Amino acid sequence: MKKSIKKVMLWTAAVTVILTLVGSHSYGEQITVRPVEINDMLHNPDVGWCLYTFGWDSVEDSTVNLTGDDAPLFDVVVLDFMWVHLEPENNVFDWKKMDAIIDYWTKRGKQYSMRICMAHYTPLYKETKEFWWETCEPPAWLFDELGCGYQGATIKGRSMRKSRTLRRPNYYDPIFIKQHQEFLDALAAHYDKPNNKSAFMEIRSYGRWGEWWDRGFKWPSSKLKRDTLAELIRQHPKTLKHTPFCIPGNQDEIYSSMDDYMYKMAYDVSESLGVINRRDACPRPFESPLYRDQRMWKHWPRIPCVGELNNYISFDQTDYQYFLDYRHNIAHTWVYNRKLYNEHTSDYRDLYEAGLKAGGLGYRFALTSATYNKQVSAGGRFALNQTWLNRNVGRAYRVYPLKVYFIDPDTEREVWSGIDENFDQTPWIKRQSYRVTSKFSMPADLPPGTYDLRIAMVDGTGAPRIALAIAGGDTKKRYRIGSVTVND
Repeated sequence: MKKSIKKVMLWTAAVTVILTLVGSHSYGEQITVRPVEINDMLHNPDVGWCLYTFGWDSVEDSTVNLTGDDAPLFDVVVLDFMWVHLEPENNVFDWKKMDAIIDYWTKRGKQYSMRICMAHYTPLYKETKEFWWETCEPPAWLFDELGCGYQGATIKGRSMRKSRTLRRPNYYDPIFIKQHQEFLDALAAHYDKPNNKSAFMEIRSYGRWGEWWDRGFKWPSSKLKRDTLAELIRQHPKTLKHTPFCIPGNQDEIYSSMDDYMYKMAYDVSESLGVINRRDACPRPFESPLYRDQRMWKHWPRIPCVGELNNYISFDQTDYQYFLDYRHNIAHTWVYNRKLYNEHTSDYRDLYEAGLKAGGLGYRFALTSATYNKQVSAGGRFALNQTWLNRNVGRAYRVYPLKVYFIDPDTEREVWSGIDENFDQTPWIKRQSYRVTSKFSMPADLPPGTYDLRIAMVDGTGAPRIALAIAGGDTKKRYRIGSVTVND
């Protein structure tokens, strides 16, 4: 008896090995397929490289003059604006420049990221007219008409001949908090539509450049600081319901521990709301201990990360590796004019291309195997058992459900399709394998025939959105993984 069991076990193991080597097999009514993985550059939502635009200065320099082409290596365009540019008078809004830039780049397949500073900028003096930056602070009417309190900040920018004092709002002033909310209300009414093309909006409501640090600002108490920052964070997802958010990870005082840091900067609130982490000035550290870096290391499996290259001009392997080490979805390089664009896409092209291939930025999903019934019946059930891998360092922060299609291979007619609304790839991180089963009920009038079995990851409208790292894709980002027969 034992010998017989041993023979059966050996025979089963041998068959398993043979089937694995073949790559696809049928056993009874089931077939297992293993799609071929590819290493092409992929362009997907919420991942990749950023272009910078200073649209408040010049729409033309942020569009037609910026690149001279459709910027094929870049997927996100940053829209850099100050509050005063968009609300020059109280309750008078001017969206024209931002609209023009968004329209230009979304027509070329890009997403956008709003970077609206509600606080103050360090004044910078550009060496030529092309690079001129005006001194920036919140709208004058906030202080002069409404009486919002403020604290002065004397700052000397790069290459400036003299310093200037800026007005920093008292962030805890009820006037600032109220006007902050009213601005977000207006922004939401204009831009926050379902399935918009926003990769994310940066929360820039506090500190220099809005980067969530201001060492010279005097807070009446630590509790008031924490409560104020928490409220400014909460206003964003409460108001813009169809837009993801990102918050700079910085520190502006001494902390006793990671928990103390998270609490005082209200990052516990941002993480509870699913706000993405942003690492400014990669790869330059400022403080010790680097709680902002520890936070990203600790929390990256559940909170996606984006990063900003500190070096304004050059870019090298060390910079690129830093983006990978910190599990970045999106990398901001300071490409904001034609000269820099030409240099980066020529001198550092290999790094930009590497970021879009296996092992690069963001997520990269590969279906390694799928098992399903080779034959189905009208009115019956169809199950697709899948194994997936994420090949890249980041992760998805939006759900793109799996859609399964039966396609007539001769006419390309969609005979049937179904969406697995329970499919969720947002927890998938690098080096982990994920098993998923998608189940569907077939319509009773499903016509008999043999059809292509195709899959896609789709958006809220049901349209395919994700380029997968497997062969067999069609022009609509639907991937053929096999065939299936519907019985008479």
